[in-house]
Amino acid sequence: MKTNLIHSLKLKSGAEFPIGTPFSVYPHLNDVHAQLFVDGSFEPIIIRIVNLFNYFPEFIEVTPEALDEAMMDGECPSMNGETGIGPDGHDSDGWPSILSAAGII
Repeated sequence: MKTNLIHSLKLKSGAEFPIGTPFSVYPHLNDVHAQLFVDGSFEPIIIRIVNLFNYFPEFIEVTPEALDEAMMDGECPSMNGETGIGPDGHDSDGWPSILSAAGII
């Protein structure tokens, strides 16, 4: 998905990206990380999926309350907010459930 930063992002390498920088964001194969690509770059930036809400508006915050509710309901939201996902499932865009992203499942 294409999106823009809502907060600046500073990497351990020293690279910095200001608010509004366009990124392409994709789920990584392991359900715990996401791959970010700055437009025009082929080198991915790897970030924990549960931290995406800090930088991109399309992603939800994984709170202890949300995790508790998801474990009790048997259905939970995906990381980009799609509802009705199984605890170990993925939404229509390939994003994992919040339980998978948090490493609980």
